[in-house]
Amino acid sequence: MSFSFFKPSRPKTPQELVKAIKDSLIALDTKTVAEVKALEKALEEVEKNLVTMKLMLSGDGEAEPNVDQISQLTLEICKEDVIALFIHKLPILGWEAGVQGRSLDGYAMGAI
Repeated sequence: MSFSFFKPSRPKTPQELVKAIKDSLIALDTKTVAEVKALEKALEEVEKNLVTMKLMLSGDGEAEPNVDQISQLTLEICKEDVIALFIHKLPILGWEAGVQGRSLDGYAMGAI
């Protein structure tokens, strides 16, 4: 019997990470009380993906960030128009996500 939850997850590519962020931001369009659980899940996904993006851009303390990954990530963010979507969703995301987003913006702009 194989237990997949014991295996470390494969790191996401910049393209996968941007798609995951975009999908979770779009999922925040919940409008009914019945969808509150979906909204909470989407907020968790956004937070998790923002942390992953920050690690990709700034490194994890042990390894330096990969310049090629930073370039790919920046291109994907621009191509998928994630910045505009993120800004549009800031009122839903709250303060902590806004702080994360501003620090990510600084990392990404420094990489260009």
